[in-house]
Amino acid sequence: SIILIINIIAIWLIILVNVHKSKKRVIFLFRIMVVLMLIWVNFGYLARITHPDYGLSFIRLAWAITPLFSVFIYLFIKDFLREKNEKYSLFEKILVVLGIINIPIVFQTSLVIHDIWFDQYGILTIIYGKGVWIFFSIIFLLTALSFYFLLKAYIKSLSSDIRTKIGYLLIGLSFFFLMNSTFNIIYPVFFGIFHLYEFGDYSTIIFLSFIAYAIVKKELFGIKVVLTSLLVGLIAILLAVDLFVFTYDLYLQIFKGLALIIFLFFGYLLIKSVSLEIKRREQLEQLTAQLEKANIKLQKLDKAKTEFLSIASHQLRTPLSVVKGYLSMISEKTYGDLPEKIERPLKNINLSNERLIKLVNDILDVSRVEAGKMEIKLEKLSLEEIITNIVEELKIE
Repeated sequence: SIILIINIIAIWLIILVNVHKSKKRVIFLFRIMVVLMLIWVNFGYLARITHPDYGLSFIRLAWAITPLFSVFIYLFIKDFLREKNEKYSLFEKILVVLGIINIPIVFQTSLVIHDIWFDQYGILTIIYGKGVWIFFSIIFLLTALSFYFLLKAYIKSLSSDIRTKIGYLLIGLSFFFLMNSTFNIIYPVFFGIFHLYEFGDYSTIIFLSFIAYAIVKKELFGIKVVLTSLLVGLIAILLAVDLFVFTYDLYLQIFKGLALIIFLFFGYLLIKSVSLEIKRREQLEQLTAQLEKANIKLQKLDKAKTEFLSIASHQLRTPLSVVKGYLSMISEKTYGDLPEKIERPLKNINLSNERLIKLVNDILDVSRVEAGKMEIKLEKLSLEEIITNIVEELKIE
């Protein structure tokens, strides 16, 4: 039945999270939440199938656990969002104490649940006590606080991975709140519809599944592995139930037993292959992230190099321009006539200076191109003149 599957999934979630090396207190709080959920769901189920004399105690116990479950949801979210374990505040300690004190009040008095009875179709109907709205208000307040801290952390977080994990918690908590509000409060209290009550209870397993996945997200299993494992597990359970409960013929039992073993073998291979695929994808994501960081670093270094070339080129061009100016004035005999034997070396110096100026201009052009500031001006030139100038520049070499 569905209640058996929920119990198996809950135990599987505890095992799944225990394997993960996360903060110990987060794992501890998750275990408590699962245990409280199982008490809530199982005793709620027992209340619907047992004698009314026992059903009243069972449904009261299920309800008595609910506020404490909400307290631990709140504590779990606060611890999940903290970077490291911190001491619980006075407010948080008071919440735990009040949640524990609430248990005997709801369980032993008619303040929240006055009585129950079964209608002609065998559907459990609850007669609420005078304090039921206080009970609902406390749960609503705790849920609102959990939503507040999750939304606040989601908005402030700069890490995409953390935002993703918080997003899973928000989805799970929203689903849980919507289902419980609809099937545990609105339908039974305002419309007297009680036969859908278990949908609100059973939604807790979906919420806990989202929490478990948020804990192990990108560090142990991917969502494909989780869903594949869950699917294989559920099919195996159904096959086992069919084998041991509904099959009485010996030959059919042997046949179905072999089918179950073969299914478990191939199910294991399927989970293993999906897990390997996820691990490879995670390795690829890590490599991609490293390459992105290296690329950003290279871009910064390249920018620094371009800026250095630009500055260095300007600094070099200034003294070269000064040298060119003095050489020009000497050639034009501004400082008087030159000896004939000086004219040839002076010409060579001028040519070398021009080559250096051209080299500096080329470096400046490179920095302009890399900065995207290069302007191309097209004009008609004589190819013969260009070649002649090149030959003149290379004569000395």
